[in-house]
Amino acid sequence: DKLREARRRLEAEIREWEQTGQGFDVAAAAPANSIQTNADGRPVDANGMVLLDNTSNMSDLAAAVIQLNANNTPVRIVQTGENTYAVLIAGTDNFEGGNNWVNALNAGSGIPSTYMNEVKGLIQKLPEGATINLAGHSQGGLVALLLADDQGLNDRYRINSVTTFAASGNTQANSRVGEYHSFLTANDPMRGLEANPHGNWPGGNRILPTLPGAFGDPTVRPTIIPVAGGAPLIGGHSAYPDSPALKGLPLPFAIEQPWPTDGSGAYRATNEDNLTRSVRDLNSDSLFRRAEGRINMPVEGAKFGVNNLVLAPVDHALDSVFSHTPDPVRNTYDRGSDWLLNHVATGPTFTEAVGHTAGGAAEIVTAPVQGAWDVVSSVPNAGNDLIHGRFGDAAGELKDGVVDGVTNATSGLWEGAQDLGGGLLDTIL
Repeated sequence: DKLREARRRLEAEIREWEQTGQGFDVAAAAPANSIQTNADGRPVDANGMVLLDNTSNMSDLAAAVIQLNANNTPVRIVQTGENTYAVLIAGTDNFEGGNNWVNALNAGSGIPSTYMNEVKGLIQKLPEGATINLAGHSQGGLVALLLADDQGLNDRYRINSVTTFAASGNTQANSRVGEYHSFLTANDPMRGLEANPHGNWPGGNRILPTLPGAFGDPTVRPTIIPVAGGAPLIGGHSAYPDSPALKGLPLPFAIEQPWPTDGSGAYRATNEDNLTRSVRDLNSDSLFRRAEGRINMPVEGAKFGVNNLVLAPVDHALDSVFSHTPDPVRNTYDRGSDWLLNHVATGPTFTEAVGHTAGGAAEIVTAPVQGAWDVVSSVPNAGNDLIHGRFGDAAGELKDGVVDGVTNATSGLWEGAQDLGGGLLDTIL
């Protein structure tokens, strides 16, 4: 009886594992008694997460994204069909989490951030070849655009759609992406930062003006949502769920069933920007952390300035040129710029890089010593074998000692050289 009961429990766990998509929410019908409605009349689960189905529209999608921060859930991934997923990305919430203000400024200038990399890491847990639909608000929308432009992510997945609210213009449209939808309300404060009449904020232009003539500017342009009844929507930056214009637009992807209620597709963004870490270290109770902060703070601040005032405008100018070349050429340039910008923007702090360099140098120094010790330590055993007439064993001991010594010395030197080179590169960048 106990074995049969254990088997029943195991079979039930296997069924549950299969139905939950290996840790991601599956778009299965929610229990009727768990579905409630919020103040806007939208269906929500017991955790207050907005539920969507095929009757939902763009305003419902905006509500589902914007309410994420209220639930301490900056990132939500939900399976909406067979090997198809929706990735919802919240906007700026605080100064210390992954979706902090420093990362918002980086994302606005088209610079990768730790928040972007955290979302990317979560997406990469999905099965290779999956279809992805990205949607984000404010900084989350900027991150969605950057992810859509990531050639490595496009190699692994099919990005079907990108939908942004209160975010636009930080990157160019990627021909490998199915479709883009970008929206700005007419009175969104972001429009007050416009660098041109199209509605994208200054980060979208990467400081440099649009290149004229043949090079154009194929950035993702937003649709400006008109005011309702001649009156501005209240709270323009977060008013998208209330927009009559968005209520008339369908979702850019299909949902087989209402979204689930268990919240297992919710993730907390925990990475932090190096500049934010330096600020916190500067005010730490630890003498060592304060010293580290005094070193890292000016370096990270300078790096932040270089990223946004030098690298971003240069990348924007080159993007404008390469956008008019064949896709293979443009994608090759993108891969290189993705690597450089990501390495510079989200690499280790200065003290971490110096530590990495010192560790590599130490490995190079100690590797030959370790190798020599392996050889020397084999001599006593070999001598003992010789005394007892075990000449074959003695030769074997010496041979093993030499082989181990050469192997350990060689591998140590190689690893040390890699660490030293990587550390020096990190320190320079």
